[in-house]
Amino acid sequence: VAEVKDIVKRAIKWGHKALAITDHGVVHAFPFAHHAAEDIDKEFKVILGIEGYIVDDEAKMVSYPKKIAIEHEQYVVFDIETTGFDPHGDRIIEIGAVKLDGIKVIDRFSAFINPQMKIPDKIVELTGITDEMVKDAPFIDEVIVKFKEFAGSATVVAHNAGFDVGFVKQKLAHIGMSFDNSVIDTLHWSRNILKQQKRHNLKELCKYFQISLENHHRAVDDAEATAEIFKKFIGLVINKGAYMLDEIDSVFENNIENLSPYHIIILVKNREGLRNLYELVSMSNLKYYHRRPRIPKTLLKKMRNGLILGSACEAGELIQGYLKGKNEDELKEIAEFYDY
Repeated sequence: VAEVKDIVKRAIKWGHKALAITDHGVVHAFPFAHHAAEDIDKEFKVILGIEGYIVDDEAKMVSYPKKIAIEHEQYVVFDIETTGFDPHGDRIIEIGAVKLDGIKVIDRFSAFINPQMKIPDKIVELTGITDEMVKDAPFIDEVIVKFKEFAGSATVVAHNAGFDVGFVKQKLAHIGMSFDNSVIDTLHWSRNILKQQKRHNLKELCKYFQISLENHHRAVDDAEATAEIFKKFIGLVINKGAYMLDEIDSVFENNIENLSPYHIIILVKNREGLRNLYELVSMSNLKYYHRRPRIPKTLLKKMRNGLILGSACEAGELIQGYLKGKNEDELKEIAEFYDY
């Protein structure tokens, strides 16, 4: 590991006028970098900062919820199987969905898709879906339109919905169509409702609720299981006192410990910013630490005076939003939070 004083020396030798410290979650290098610059070149500027782990504790249980009774809304609970994790480069090979009117199943959707490529061996092993099974299936442009028609204006539900909805949005955008339905993520619900649970994947939730899941990683079966889990969650939400979709966020708080963190660059402008950064680092390690020091977005909003916020690398919220298929308006909304 390079000593920061050696990095400062190298930057000065190459003619740089400044250098920013962005270690992950800590500020250990600050005094060493500051003293190194003073000793070598007093005109050289050290910009103090970190690459932090931000969690969106304002994330909604229902995105853009309708003002309708929970039991009166229609829901489309769905799952997809894909050739990989990138909605821009990988392909959907199966879509399975269950339509609910309240908690009553009223329709189903199931389709294979010909990905026009060889299915990777690891995906065949995981899903059991082979090239032979999809060779005569329709292409995605046809199936995705049929799925959009099936979903209609219903609230869509998925486990780890960012993944599934991201693929659907990207494939529809490719043919000039949008997907603007309200979204519920049962993974997010599980983390907020079943806070005592250590694991919140589909298999563990089926075990918790005693729901059968015989063919895990097949879209049809995963969608059926997710629908049963969702019905259980609806009962728990109503018992908590939320009867309308737009009331759910008022009765549940986000479980910061289980939220997925994004990377963020935080740079110091002045003494107030330095003090705020020190407090953020302290709080992230002492109060919100879980596997890594987490900075809640609401706390950062209160303490951003004197700080410059950057959207960071591919692990940042903005690029992850793009990779998950968010549309231009959604990306602009994310970007508004950052200074650069």
